[in-house]
Amino acid sequence: MKVKSEVPTVYQLSSISSLCGGWQKQPNGSYKFEDEFDSKTECEAFLYSRLANLYNSGKIDEDELRGKREEIGKGYLSYDSAVLTIENDEDYV
Repeated sequence: MKVKSEVPTVYQLSSISSLCGGWQKQPNGSYKFEDEFDSKTECEAFLYSRLANLYNSGKIDEDELRGKREEIGKGYLSYDSAVLTIENDEDYV
């Protein structure tokens, strides 16, 4: 299982940095975050940790926090122009 995010340009870099905490510049000029986990539960735990970071840093309020919890239940977490998604490696074999 993977958690992934990609933004196309430097203009969205602050979004992916806030959401993911890190990134890698790609040859095409985009920015990408990717991390592997052993299970969907671990992926969701990572998303919840990133959500807590957004809330604790004041980037989202309590109303947004509730909505973001629903997103995680659907397999993703968004912030500004970046979206972290949970992907199953077996879907791409």
